[in-house]
Amino acid sequence: MAESFNMATVDHILKWVQVVLIPLGILIYRQFKGLREDVATSIKEQNQDMKEFKEGIDKKMDGFCDRLTENEKRIGKNEIALENLPSKDSVHQLALVVERLLGVFEGTKAVMKRLERIVERQEEQIREGGK
Repeated sequence: MAESFNMATVDHILKWVQVVLIPLGILIYRQFKGLREDVATSIKEQNQDMKEFKEGIDKKMDGFCDRLTENEKRIGKNEIALENLPSKDSVHQLALVVERLLGVFEGTKAVMKRLERIVERQEEQIREGGK
C-alpha cells in the first residue's frame, strides 16, 4: 500500500516550515553571524591590547637597557677607583708610620717645653743681671 500524502497535510507541513523552521533557521544563522562578528571584534581588540602591551614592554626594556648601561659605566668607574686604592697592608703600614710620628712629636713637644723653660730662665737671668 502506497500511501499518498493528502494535500492538506502537505500544506500544513509547508506552513509549519514557513512559520517555524525558516524563522528559526534565520534566527540561528543571525546568532552565529553575530557571534562570529563578536569574536572577530574581540580578536581585533585583543590584538590591539597585545600590541599596546608589547609597545609598553618595549619602552620599559629600552629604559632598563639604558639603566643597565649606566650601571655598567658606574661599576667600571668604581672598579678603577678600587684598583687605585691602597691595599689593607699598605694602610696598616701607614697607620704604624703615623703612630710613630705621633710618638716623635710627643717627644719633640716635651723637648720644646724644656727648651722653653731654659730660655725663660736665661731671659730672667739676663734681666736680673742687667739691673
